[in-house]
Amino acid sequence: LENLAQEPRYARATIQSQPDCPVFSSDDWDDIVTGKPARFDHIFSSMHATTLDKHQTQKVGKVELKFGPPVAGKKVSSSGDLQIVFARYTKALIFVFPHRADELKKYSKHIIRLFGALPEVDHHKVLDYNKAVRFRVSQMHQYEYTDFGDFQDLFMYWIQAPSSKSCESPQSNKNNKNKQREPCKRYNEGRCPNSTQSCKYAHICGKC
Repeated sequence: LENLAQEPRYARATIQSQPDCPVFSSDDWDDIVTGKPARFDHIFSSMHATTLDKHQTQKVGKVELKFGPPVAGKKVSSSGDLQIVFARYTKALIFVFPHRADELKKYSKHIIRLFGALPEVDHHKVLDYNKAVRFRVSQMHQYEYTDFGDFQDLFMYWIQAPSSKSCESPQSNKNNKNKQREPCKRYNEGRCPNSTQSCKYAHICGKC
């Protein structure tokens, strides 16, 4: 990785000039050769790009290669999106670092298990956890994606931490619900035949 990072443009151009090079945007190749965290939203957008900035070129010998940034817009927002992008990223990373194939395969299974263990409403936690892991691996090169024990703090913060809604007490939820309803006039006059639960108006003081 250090050798690639010394001449990132040349390294990227050399990679992209290979006939069996996977389809990957030049910016995303730059992230790989410089050791930066992969930008999954950017990769996802590049998969649906229809334009190319022809002003960006790179020459390798007599061959001129044209690169350009994809049109941004798509974001990884579901388990399906993440698996699609991770497969694309894995193919590119293994092309440069084939020895990491087993590492990425195990990490992919780890993420899929997390999606399977959590309800769909909490899948955003897995997406955030994945971002945090990718950032740590890119910033501290002694880590691999399979060093799950070293990511326990990230797991606890992103996966196990309760959401703000789940921290509310039942009494707090009840009070919030009452605040959204108008006070019951008949209740304040002492003649409402309905219970607190069945009345469509709140049984609270109308003057307070």
